[in-house]
Amino acid sequence: MRSLTHAELKTLHPVAYAVAQNAALAAEGTGFRLPEDPRYYEEAGYKTAYDYERGVALSVLSDIFKDANGFRPRHYRTADMTLADIEAEISRISRDQEEKEREDRRRVEEAARKIAEATTPAPLTHNPFAALAGKF
Repeated sequence: MRSLTHAELKTLHPVAYAVAQNAALAAEGTGFRLPEDPRYYEEAGYKTAYDYERGVALSVLSDIFKDANGFRPRHYRTADMTLADIEAEISRISRDQEEKEREDRRRVEEAARKIAEATTPAPLTHNPFAALAGKF
């Protein structure tokens, strides 16, 4: 599926975009489809494919922010954010989450190593009972 630039998205009607995307998705064999009913886009206020993609990106931003922080974002001035701004914020949050997950895994591995080290007895270097071997 060919990616469109933001400028190209601004020139496309959302239904035309949906039809083109659905054709590409069908060629890829995915069952996902975008709505092709013009009323869907009119009721949502999407005049262009850019508006639609921006709306989807805002939903994704809200979801990943909630996953990362436990609550929905309230501090973004979304009316002032472009699609590029939203995509950049999604990327930043995703990178931060990946780094946090790597650090969490490192801490768990370090704790497991310390527990294993503390609970594994050191081998005996001197066995006082060796002289008794075979006497009983």
